[in-house]
Amino acid sequence: MKNLKTLLILMILCHAGFSQSVTDSINELSLRFKNFEYEKVITDSKRILDKQDSLTIQQQTEVLRMQATAFYSIGKLINAEKSFIDLLDKNSQFILDSSTNSPKIVSFFNSIKLKYLSSQIKDIENPKKDTTDIILLKQNLQDYKDGMLRSIIWPGWGHYYVDEPLKGKLLNIAALVTLAPGIYYSFETARLEKKYLNESDRSQIEKRYNSYNNAFSYRNYAMSAFAIIWFYTQYDYFFIDRPSFNQKFSIAPAYDPFNNTKIIRFSFQF
Repeated sequence: MKNLKTLLILMILCHAGFSQSVTDSINELSLRFKNFEYEKVITDSKRILDKQDSLTIQQQTEVLRMQATAFYSIGKLINAEKSFIDLLDKNSQFILDSSTNSPKIVSFFNSIKLKYLSSQIKDIENPKKDTTDIILLKQNLQDYKDGMLRSIIWPGWGHYYVDEPLKGKLLNIAALVTLAPGIYYSFETARLEKKYLNESDRSQIEKRYNSYNNAFSYRNYAMSAFAIIWFYTQYDYFFIDRPSFNQKFSIAPAYDPFNNTKIIRFSFQF
């Protein structure tokens, strides 16, 4: 029992000593920073950050601030930008005090912060699509293009290419049911017309005419019905929104940089 108490006391003392050591290191780093010893600040800050698990967020941001400023002061802007980005990763709402920092450094930091927050907004508002989703969208568009000419050639044919097989089948049947009689009565009309015109028996002329007139009417009805189906098909294919390409309602996450919070954004299309 005594050994356990002794061990606990040693652990507490070691932790306190280590915490004091970290604080002393940061204080020493701050002193070097005030004395413009930027090369040493960079070296020491890297060593301190290697043990960042033992640092508070406030300590990490302060070390990164001095490191970034040191890099900037010796002209290593790329390194300075990286350090400031690391700082913003710790605290995206960090504000560089203009009273204790050069206006040029403050301006440099603010430009980095603006790009950083903008990139966060874009990443959240426009989440990356899976590769499979992108391929599927491209395939849907390609299928739609492939079906255009087919829809014009025959009602319903193009609908098979936009994943509407039932509608395509119904339009196929309707087109066939109206066009087949239309073709039949077109030939029948021509045949009966010749018979009517060649008829010399007065008693048969009226009968020939009625047969011809009936065939003529059936042909027109069938062809008109086919034309209606054809025009409806083109209207449905080219002017009605396809479910795959039109999203009426969407929900997406968004980022509020002013309150440092994530929100849900709703959008509607009318």
